[in-house]
Amino acid sequence: MSDRGETPDAVVVGAGPAGFASALALARAGQRVRLLEADPRHAERLAGEWLHALALDVLDALGVDVTPATPYPTGKGFVVF
Repeated sequence: MSDRGETPDAVVVGAGPAGFASALALARAGQRVRLLEADPRHAERLAGEWLHALALDVLDALGVDVTPATPYPTGKGFVVF
């Protein structure tokens, strides 16, 4: 992905799963990519804090290593109040 000081070759708007996968594919093809979220309200919502097993399978298929830098105890689920 692109540093802020560089001019990107591509800009992907929408930082959800499809935008992420698109930006990743472009970056792997050697493009400098800037990934942007179009809706500023998305920073206020619960998203990506916990990944379900199917999401982990997709990330694994994309070659994304989700191994944490520092080990931590795993959770058993979550509740939103």
